[in-house]
Amino acid sequence: MKVRLAAQVISSSVADSLKFCQSQNFESFDNCDATIEFLQRFDRLFDILNSRNPLAKNDKAPLKVTNVNQWMPFLLEMRNYIMQLKNAAGLPMTKTRKKLDLLDL
Repeated sequence: MKVRLAAQVISSSVADSLKFCQSQNFESFDNCDATIEFLQRFDRLFDILNSRNPLAKNDKAPLKVTNVNQWMPFLLEMRNYIMQLKNAAGLPMTKTRKKLDLLDL
């Protein structure tokens, strides 16, 4: 999979679009809160892990010992979040044999 394409789909702008559709009471978007949360969390994770610019601030700043208190709590939170993700059958994603089971969410 090309990360460039995944980053375009797993983004805060897609999450914002879902929120908008949900706020307009579009029928197909009634229960998309978990998807919105998933997109927002992984977008932030992409930003933190893809930090290269030494002058960037906040989530886009490089990972350094001097700013560990900014990124480490979120990484630990994401680890717990990922460990709790389950597929449609209720099986934890970490226990499935398929790599693409996240699509079943």
